[in-house]
Amino acid sequence: YWLDYITPFWNDYGICKGNMARGLIPPFSGEYENEWKHSNGAWIRTEVWACLYPALVEKAIRFAYEDASVDHGLGEGTWAAIFVAAMESAAFAISLSVAVAIINFTPFSFRRFTKA
Repeated sequence: YWLDYITPFWNDYGICKGNMARGLIPPFSGEYENEWKHSNGAWIRTEVWACLYPALVEKAIRFAYEDASVDHGLGEGTWAAIFVAAMESAAFAISLSVAVAIINFTPFSFRRFTKA
């Protein structure tokens, strides 16, 4: 999909596409020699997962990880996407202040999603 339908070939997108063309799969496609893996390109796509999974935080997190790891590997950009997707999904059911209080947003709590 990324190689055929994602047209930009710069920054995190370009590095990811180049890595995928070399045969690397996510999260390695976003991790290998990617100085943009800590950028904000992935979290701006998270509203899709929150809207598909309103108030289903774990599912929104899972898809945000799958999406972000393609072009951000295990960089901070992926953890930002996970956090924002969780907040957006939770916001459908509770207020933002409550969501901040109940969602453990440290990267270590999301490590379970990176295991095969």
